[in-house]
Amino acid sequence: MSIDNKLKELIKSGTFVGIILIIAFASAITVSNTSLRGHYIFLIYSKIALTIGNISLETTFIELVNDGLMTFFFLLIGLEMKFHLVEGEYKNKRKLVLPMAAALGGVVVPALIYVFFNYNKPELIKGWAIPRHRQVK
Repeated sequence: MSIDNKLKELIKSGTFVGIILIIAFASAITVSNTSLRGHYIFLIYSKIALTIGNISLETTFIELVNDGLMTFFFLLIGLEMKFHLVEGEYKNKRKLVLPMAAALGGVVVPALIYVFFNYNKPELIKGWAIPRHRQVK
């Protein structure tokens, strides 16, 4: 098997995504803990502009990622969920009970833990949604 075929096979496999994720994670940890951090901050807050005729769009790189690419990411997640619910392994709704309970627990339990520790603190109790929200980002 040639190198080209091996590379194509690796890209098609689930292993490739994991390798890319590990490389991205290691790169992020390295950059955030070295002198390269300043360059990263400069990059994410750099202005990006697209002008076509009289129409102009200007944003920062971080806004592009947060508002544009994350929207696309959640669209793909929604489409994959739809596939699994309509045609995939969760077509049988009985198989969906455990994952749904786990997802609901992942939302409710952190909020309940926060409320348990801050119940008698009126200035802090309003922050109950913060631990739940941070799991999404």
